[in-house]
Amino acid sequence: MRLELSAPLSRPFKARGAQVVRVAEYTDLTIQISGKLTATPWDGHRGGIIAVFVNGAMQVDGTIDVDTCGLRDGVSYANTGLYDCGATLDRVPIAGFAAKGEGLVTMQYRGEGDGDPAAAPGGRGNGTNGGGGGQCHNAGAGGGGNGGAGGVGGREFSSDADGGAYGGLAGSALLYSVKERLVLGGGGGAGDRHKSIDTSGGRGAGAMLIRARSLKVTGDIHANGGSAGQTAHDGSGGGGAGGTIALFVTETASCDKVLRANGGAGGSTTMAQVGPGGGGGGGHVYLQSTNNGCSFEVKSGIAGIQANPNALDGPHYGATPATPEQGIIEVP
Repeated sequence: MRLELSAPLSRPFKARGAQVVRVAEYTDLTIQISGKLTATPWDGHRGGIIAVFVNGAMQVDGTIDVDTCGLRDGVSYANTGLYDCGATLDRVPIAGFAAKGEGLVTMQYRGEGDGDPAAAPGGRGNGTNGGGGGQCHNAGAGGGGNGGAGGVGGREFSSDADGGAYGGLAGSALLYSVKERLVLGGGGGAGDRHKSIDTSGGRGAGAMLIRARSLKVTGDIHANGGSAGQTAHDGSGGGGAGGTIALFVTETASCDKVLRANGGAGGSTTMAQVGPGGGGGGGHVYLQSTNNGCSFEVKSGIAGIQANPNALDGPHYGATPATPEQGIIEVP
């Protein structure tokens, strides 16, 4: 499909490519109890966004959600027993560095269907709001960020409970205006893997833009990041960050339920002194209306745990929840 512009772009863009989002426009819109409006998950080229314009009244009795539709998680890769316990922040998984979660920084993300994950960006350094991967022996991964930063991944494996702090670094919190940008939640990094089937992180949530004259919500609206899975022997993945909910309502907005953009939990492990994952950061919610009757939740994700409650730093073994305790809520 070819797109021809009738006017120049309002601002320059440095990116080599762009996603064009087709916006559905309605006179009035009702999402019925059994109905669900969601986005195609972001695949590196397209997806991750819902955009709806309603000239009149919008009623949500069903569900609008972009859970886990955002930036992708670091993909689990079983290395060959190589691991680096030095200060290196950026290497590839095949050299013993678990994959980073996807963030806004320009990097050649590789996951399912994107080529060889062994050559993906790896190491404990974050990728802006993408969480860093576990480093050294079985360290946990960092959580993704958006309105709030992610949490740091847990320590490397140690039989005497004092493993080094080589967990993935936290995905950064992002400061931006929702009036100018829609941002996807950052993906959690992958934990260092030698034996487990999967140490991938949680995927970040997508973004939604809704404009209506009035908004009535009796159903659910959420943009929650994904939680990382449990591992048996290896470092666990970081949680995905909550996404962005942008609501522009010219008159009254009322909601019977809380609208959520929460971060996902870091992964836990059933083995002692193995690094759990850091939590995913809370999302970003914006509501502009003349009369606000809605409430919001943008909680940060919790850190995972390991099996020894007496290990250094306790059951979390160096893994931290996302910080601060919530993302950003703007109600001007």
